[in-house]
Amino acid sequence: MSIRFRRRIKLGKGLRLNLSKGGLGIATGGRGARIGIGPRGAYTSAGLPGTGLYAINYLGKGKREKRGQEVQVQEEMPKALAAGSTGRAILLIAAIISFFFNVTLGFLLLLLFIGILIYRRRSPRGMAAAAFSQGQDLFEKGKYSEALEYFEKARNLEPHIREILLPVGDVRLKTGDIAGARQAFEGYLAGGYDAGVAIKLALACMEDDDFQTAVETLQNLPQELKEQVEIINLGATCFLRMGKPELALEVLRKGPTRRRKMDPSLMEFRYLLGLAY
Repeated sequence: MSIRFRRRIKLGKGLRLNLSKGGLGIATGGRGARIGIGPRGAYTSAGLPGTGLYAINYLGKGKREKRGQEVQVQEEMPKALAAGSTGRAILLIAAIISFFFNVTLGFLLLLLFIGILIYRRRSPRGMAAAAFSQGQDLFEKGKYSEALEYFEKARNLEPHIREILLPVGDVRLKTGDIAGARQAFEGYLAGGYDAGVAIKLALACMEDDDFQTAVETLQNLPQELKEQVEIINLGATCFLRMGKPELALEVLRKGPTRRRKMDPSLMEFRYLLGLAY
């Protein structure tokens, strides 16, 4: 069993002390953007409110991290796989309560609960849920290759549940399988649009040096997201990498050119603005 420890202590004025099993760190900043120093060195982080995505850029690292797209995610159990858990819990509670009033009824309800539980665990959906749960644990421990095996197992058992494609794409992106990540995100979006997944697809395209597709994906985001400085930075980066500084400048002019309060996202914005000019 893996024991984890993490505690955050607020020191006032946006300053925060982070204590964890990995070591000691300190960070400052507001919601969605921080800068700090931790066990792995100095870093900046920026998030997109409402999407569940944030990126960490460790300063002075290799090519992949210099490009600033280390996507951090938490894999959640798809609702379709978790369906029925509330009903089973209610049945168990009802069985326990019934024992105080009618032992026979309580015993029958308990047998029904056990039968449903056994059937659930042996069904494709139950086995898929168990595989996904094991993949979650391995993902959180950083064992991405092993986690991928379990996510793929869950996907093979329940291929119609498209939400399983998300962790598959996330793991493949982390392990450098960019083509596989793109395929997973595109497969998910084929079943319905999701802005957070579209951003993941854009990041995968950027890692694949397919900046044209990344730009097209970013341009199709909802207007309120396209106005976020993080998205503006991504679009400008794509145009600069494509050798089109005039288009990068056009995108950057829609950003917070007059904002004075500095944070990691604004620092990157100013840097890109200088490059475009």
